[in-house]
Amino acid sequence: MTAKKPTYFDIKVKTSTFVLGDEYGGAEMELVVEMSLQDYLDLKAMTDVRGFQDDATEDEVAEAMTTFTDRVRAWGDNIIEKWNIRRKGVELPATGDGFLRLPHELRNAILRTWMEYMGTVDPKLSEGSKSGKRSGGRSTRQRIARSSSRQK
Repeated sequence: MTAKKPTYFDIKVKTSTFVLGDEYGGAEMELVVEMSLQDYLDLKAMTDVRGFQDDATEDEVAEAMTTFTDRVRAWGDNIIEKWNIRRKGVELPATGDGFLRLPHELRNAILRTWMEYMGTVDPKLSEGSKSGKRSGGRSTRQRIARSSSRQK
Protein backbone atom coordinates (compact mmCIF):
# COMPACT_ATOMS: atom_id res chain seq x y z
CA MET A 1 0.00 0.00 0.00
CA THR A 2 1.40 3.37 -0.98
CA ALA A 3 1.29 6.28 1.36
CA LYS A 4 -1.08 9.03 0.38
CA LYS A 5 0.74 12.24 -0.50
CA PRO A 6 -0.25 15.03 1.83
CA THR A 7 -2.15 17.89 0.27
CA TYR A 8 -1.36 21.44 1.17
CA PHE A 9 -3.23 24.67 1.00
CA ASP A 10 -1.02 27.41 -0.46
CA ILE A 11 -1.72 30.77 1.06
CA LYS A 12 -1.99 33.38 -1.65
CA VAL A 13 -0.62 36.69 -0.43
CA LYS A 14 -2.71 39.65 -1.52
CA THR A 15 -0.64 42.67 -2.52
CA SER A 16 -1.38 46.13 -3.84
CA THR A 17 0.84 48.46 -5.83
CA PHE A 18 1.13 51.87 -4.20
CA VAL A 19 2.36 54.88 -6.17
CA LEU A 20 3.42 57.90 -4.14
CA GLY A 21 2.82 61.40 -5.44
CA ASP A 22 5.06 63.68 -7.47
CA GLU A 23 6.97 64.85 -4.41
CA TYR A 24 8.53 61.36 -4.30
CA GLY A 25 9.13 61.11 -8.04
CA GLY A 26 6.51 58.42 -8.57
CA ALA A 27 8.05 55.95 -6.12
CA GLU A 28 6.17 52.70 -6.61
CA MET A 29 6.05 49.70 -4.33
CA GLU A 30 4.16 46.46 -4.04
CA LEU A 31 3.08 45.88 -0.46
CA VAL A 32 1.29 43.01 1.25
CA VAL A 33 -2.24 44.12 2.18
CA GLU A 34 -3.28 41.11 4.22
CA MET A 35 -1.63 41.17 7.59
CA SER A 36 -0.85 38.15 9.71
CA LEU A 37 -1.42 38.29 13.43
CA GLN A 38 2.36 38.43 13.94
CA ASP A 39 2.66 41.41 11.57
CA TYR A 40 -0.12 43.17 13.49
CA LEU A 41 1.54 42.48 16.84
CA ASP A 42 4.89 43.72 15.51
CA LEU A 43 3.25 46.91 14.25
CA LYS A 44 1.44 47.45 17.55
CA ALA A 45 4.65 46.84 19.48
CA MET A 46 6.35 49.72 17.62
CA THR A 47 4.61 52.21 19.90
CA ASP A 48 3.75 50.08 22.94
CA VAL A 49 7.20 50.45 24.41
CA ARG A 50 7.93 52.01 27.81
CA GLY A 51 10.90 53.99 26.44
CA PHE A 52 8.64 56.29 24.42
CA GLN A 53 6.97 57.67 27.55
CA ASP A 54 8.05 61.07 28.90
CA ASP A 55 9.41 59.71 32.19
CA ALA A 56 11.47 56.89 30.64
CA THR A 57 15.04 56.33 31.80
CA GLU A 58 18.00 56.43 29.39
CA ASP A 59 18.16 52.62 29.43
CA GLU A 60 14.44 52.38 28.60
CA VAL A 61 14.85 54.85 25.74
CA ALA A 62 17.82 52.88 24.35
CA GLU A 63 15.85 49.61 24.63
CA ALA A 64 12.83 51.26 23.00
CA MET A 65 14.90 52.43 20.03
CA THR A 66 16.33 48.94 19.53
CA THR A 67 12.88 47.37 19.79
CA PHE A 68 11.39 49.98 17.45
CA THR A 69 14.16 49.43 14.88
CA ASP A 70 13.66 45.65 15.07
CA ARG A 71 9.89 46.04 14.57
CA VAL A 72 10.28 48.42 11.62
CA ARG A 73 12.77 46.01 10.04
CA ALA A 74 10.33 43.11 10.57
CA TRP A 75 7.52 45.17 9.00
CA GLY A 76 9.66 45.86 5.96
CA ASP A 77 10.72 42.22 5.62
CA ASN A 78 7.13 40.96 5.87
CA ILE A 79 5.20 43.66 3.98
CA ILE A 80 7.45 45.02 1.21
CA GLU A 81 7.45 42.77 -1.86
CA LYS A 82 9.23 45.06 -4.33
CA TRP A 83 9.83 48.72 -5.17
CA ASN A 84 11.61 51.03 -7.58
CA ILE A 85 13.55 53.04 -5.01
CA ARG A 86 17.21 53.94 -5.40
CA ARG A 87 19.57 55.95 -3.25
CA LYS A 88 22.48 57.76 -4.90
CA GLY A 89 21.89 55.72 -8.04
CA VAL A 90 21.99 52.37 -6.22
CA GLU A 91 18.84 50.28 -5.92
CA LEU A 92 17.83 49.76 -2.30
CA PRO A 93 16.76 46.23 -1.44
CA ALA A 94 13.01 45.88 -0.84
CA THR A 95 13.63 44.60 2.69
CA GLY A 96 13.42 45.84 6.23
CA ASP A 97 17.03 47.02 6.08
CA GLY A 98 16.31 48.88 2.84
CA PHE A 99 13.23 50.45 4.44
CA LEU A 100 15.34 51.64 7.39
CA ARG A 101 17.72 53.38 4.95
CA LEU A 102 14.95 55.56 3.47
CA PRO A 103 14.69 59.22 4.42
CA HIS A 104 12.33 59.77 7.33
CA GLU A 105 9.69 61.61 5.24
CA LEU A 106 9.56 58.89 2.58
CA ARG A 107 9.42 56.11 5.17
CA ASN A 108 6.54 57.89 6.92
CA ALA A 109 4.70 58.49 3.62
CA ILE A 110 4.88 54.76 2.83
CA LEU A 111 3.68 53.78 6.31
CA ARG A 112 0.89 56.38 6.30
CA THR A 113 -0.42 55.34 2.87
CA TRP A 114 -0.30 51.64 3.76
CA MET A 115 -1.91 52.16 7.19
CA GLU A 116 -4.66 54.31 5.69
CA TYR A 117 -5.36 51.58 3.15
CA MET A 118 -5.31 48.86 5.81
CA GLY A 119 -7.62 50.85 8.09
CA THR A 120 -10.43 51.16 5.56
CA VAL A 121 -13.32 48.93 4.65
CA ASP A 122 -12.74 46.33 1.95
CA PRO A 123 -14.64 47.26 -1.25
CA LYS A 124 -16.41 43.89 -1.21
CA LEU A 125 -18.19 44.96 1.97
CA SER A 126 -19.65 48.01 0.25
CA GLU A 127 -21.12 46.02 -2.66
CA GLY A 128 -24.38 45.53 -0.86
CA SER A 129 -26.18 43.00 1.24
CA LYS A 130 -27.96 39.78 0.34
CA SER A 131 -31.22 41.60 0.97
CA GLY A 132 -30.66 43.50 -2.25
CA LYS A 133 -30.10 46.88 -0.62
CA ARG A 134 -26.87 48.58 -1.59
CA SER A 135 -24.93 50.97 0.53
CA GLY A 136 -24.32 54.27 -1.22
CA GLY A 137 -21.08 55.53 -2.71
CA ARG A 138 -17.58 54.12 -2.95
CA SER A 139 -15.79 52.76 0.04
CA THR A 140 -12.84 54.65 1.46
CA ARG A 141 -10.58 51.74 0.43
CA GLN A 142 -11.69 52.10 -3.20
CA ARG A 143 -10.86 55.82 -3.13
CA ILE A 144 -7.40 55.17 -1.66
CA ALA A 145 -6.71 52.36 -4.12
CA ARG A 146 -7.75 54.57 -7.02
CA SER A 147 -5.72 57.61 -5.94
CA SER A 148 -2.56 56.06 -4.47
CA SER A 149 -2.41 52.42 -5.47
CA ARG A 150 -3.52 49.86 -8.00
CA GLN A 151 -5.07 46.65 -6.72
CA LYS A 152 -3.60 43.50 -8.23
